[in-house]
Amino acid sequence: MKPEARRMYDSMMNAFGGNKIMNNAINQVNNNTQAGPTGLVLMPTGDPNKIPTAVSKLAIPPTPTDKSKLVAYLKPVFAELSKKMETSHKSAVESLLNKGKQTGQYAMVFWTHNELDKALYLLTNACITTPDDYLSVNNLGALLTMSGYANKSLPLLLYAQKALPESGTLLNNIGQAYLSLGYTDKAKSFLQNSITKDSTNGEAYRSMALIAKSQGNNKLCGGYLQKAIA
Repeated sequence: MKPEARRMYDSMMNAFGGNKIMNNAINQVNNNTQAGPTGLVLMPTGDPNKIPTAVSKLAIPPTPTDKSKLVAYLKPVFAELSKKMETSHKSAVESLLNKGKQTGQYAMVFWTHNELDKALYLLTNACITTPDDYLSVNNLGALLTMSGYANKSLPLLLYAQKALPESGTLLNNIGQAYLSLGYTDKAKSFLQNSITKDSTNGEAYRSMALIAKSQGNNKLCGGYLQKAIA
C-alpha cells in the first residue's frame, strides 16, 4: 500500500474506531498470508504519471440509492471474483467471510501484504453483509480503482460520499477514479475539495500537480508537488 494510501486508511480507521480490533484481525489472518503475486488479474492502468488523453469509453454504472441496491450491485461482482479466484486463495480466507465490519478489517491486512485478490474478495463480502460499513465501501472503491476498474469503483465511492460528504479521503478517492478515466475537470473538482478538507493529502496534491502539468502550468505544478512531499 502506498504511504499516502496507508495514511488515509489509518485516518479512516481512527475515525471509525477500527484500530481497536485490528490487532486481532492481524493475528487471525497472518497464518493465511503469503508473499508473492497478488493473484488479481488487473486491467491495464496506464502510466500513473500521465493523465489519459481521452475520456474512457467504459460505462460508469448508476450510483446505488440505498443499501439494497448497493448489495444488488455487488453480488454479481462477488460472484465473478469467486469464479476467477484461485481455489487455494479462496479457501484460505473462507473462514473470514460473513463477519461484517471485521471481514473488512481482515481484508486490509491482506492488502498490506499485497495479496490483493484476497483483499478484494473479503472487502466485497464485507460490503454485501454490512452495506453501512462505509470504511469498507471506501476501501473497496479505492482498491478497484488501483486495479484498473475505476468505472466500477465510482458507484461505490459516490454511494459512500452521500453518507460522509465531509470526508477528504472519499473526495480524494472519487477524484482519483475520475482522473484515471480521463474526466479531468470532474477529478479536479473533487481533488480540490479533498485538499480543502485535508490539507495534508499528498496523493491529492500529486494528482493536482499532474493536472496542472497537463494544462501547461508548470509553476502551479511545482507548487502542488512541493505540498505533496511536505
